[in-house]
Amino acid sequence: MSENTNEETFTVTLPKSFKHSFTWAPSKESASHNAEITFNFSDLNSGDVLAYIVDSVTIKKQGELRRQFGTDKWVAPSTKDQIGTDGKEYKVEVYEEKVSKPGIRKNTDPCKAEAKKLLATMTESGVSLDKLKEMIAMIKAAEAKVEAKVETEI
Repeated sequence: MSENTNEETFTVTLPKSFKHSFTWAPSKESASHNAEITFNFSDLNSGDVLAYIVDSVTIKKQGELRRQFGTDKWVAPSTKDQIGTDGKEYKVEVYEEKVSKPGIRKNTDPCKAEAKKLLATMTESGVSLDKLKEMIAMIKAAEAKVEAKVETEI
């Protein structure tokens, strides 16, 4: 069941259309493609925009709950009693969700974000993930040799 729990509103102005540039790749190992998309919002009303936001955030929340359930990150939610259409009482989990701006995540790992940027740059340059793994193995081997040499000199 969905309901408006707060009658307070605010106004947002949307353009009728909006261009957005992005990159995509058929796979992690493939070179990325540069693209541009034009969104046409002219047929939407405020209810449509709200429904899209609610759907998008709900899908993200379901994924978060799925990943956390059964792990040490899981926190049991509060519940409330609710009467179903069949007249029976049942428990409903209750969540509060602050909707963040796009691209801003509560638990974004800056290292992962930089790693994704680096991988995209490498992919564009033609360096595959396998080649990167080879390079890392070579660096680790060289580090081990240096450490062994330092230990024998001491």
